[in-house]
Amino acid sequence: MSHSDCEIKVKILQAAKKLFAKQGFDGTSVREICEEAGANVALVSYHFGGKDQLFAALFRSLVPLERLQIIEELKPDPVAGIKRLLEEMIRFLHLNPDITRIAFQEVMMDTRRAVHLQPLMQPMWRIMREMLKDGRERGIFRFESLDNTLVMVMATVIFPKRTVIFESLLEEAPNVEMVIASTWRFVFAGLGASERLEELI
Repeated sequence: MSHSDCEIKVKILQAAKKLFAKQGFDGTSVREICEEAGANVALVSYHFGGKDQLFAALFRSLVPLERLQIIEELKPDPVAGIKRLLEEMIRFLHLNPDITRIAFQEVMMDTRRAVHLQPLMQPMWRIMREMLKDGRERGIFRFESLDNTLVMVMATVIFPKRTVIFESLLEEAPNVEMVIASTWRFVFAGLGASERLEELI
């Protein structure tokens, strides 16, 4: 692939990310994406195979699955592992607000496109589940339902920190370090392991 082909692919991906976040997948046309990218409409089919495949390519290009190896190595220590996984996810979401918004839209609407997100999102949450289960079995964590606990941790991390509906209730300026620290304390308090977290901070 030539340098110009790579360049236009990146521009199309960037345009799609911007417009999907602002207008939603269904509210965005291929023509709008190409106008934003300064590209010929036919190039979406040429480079990606269509709008759905463009959506999938956008997430594949941005989700850092290679970072999961770091978490895998921490799995024997569920406290350190969950702490690091929370930090990795929050930093990624903070740096990629458009991707966060798109993913949240798709998850909440339970769209057919969620199938593209499954292989990208499930691995990290499966590791989280395994560490929660291991920590409970070893007496480190105290909670009743593994499913409910996992869902509550997921909601804490994924729910957008700023939305039109709740904007007027929030007074603090977003700060990723504060969000990470407060999420750690909130999650580990819920797991009944606040003292174990404090040992690592």
